Amino acid sequence: MNDPLQAIWALVQLNAALLVMVAVIVLGYVLKLVPQINNSRIPIYVILTSIGLYVGLCVPPADAFADVPAFIRYALMTIILGAYVGLLAWLFHAQLLKRFVDAKIPFLTNNQNNP
Repeated sequence: MNDPLQAIWALVQLNAALLVMVAVIVLGYVLKLVPQINNSRIPIYVILTSIGLYVGLCVPPADAFADVPAFIRYALMTIILGAYVGLLAWLFHAQLLKRFVDAKIPFLTNNQNNP
């Protein structure tokens, strides 16, 4: 896989939930490094971003636009699943990943913005 476009396409072909989860965890750490953003608001930003990414990456089924109730059902389920993926990403970070990062990557924990 020498072509960067092939690498990007391989990432897009992954499961949308896994791709969104990795993307919002990286986004959370990028936001943590920005001093103007309060760390207590990062979970909200992560969950909202995961909703947008999940809605953008999911391919609707063929009958999703057949009638209005089917479209509303598809839209609501996609939004709910996107929020759930963002919540799971935040919980994964808070319960497991944070301990590893605090021990191994100290420049991410020396932020004066920590509450």
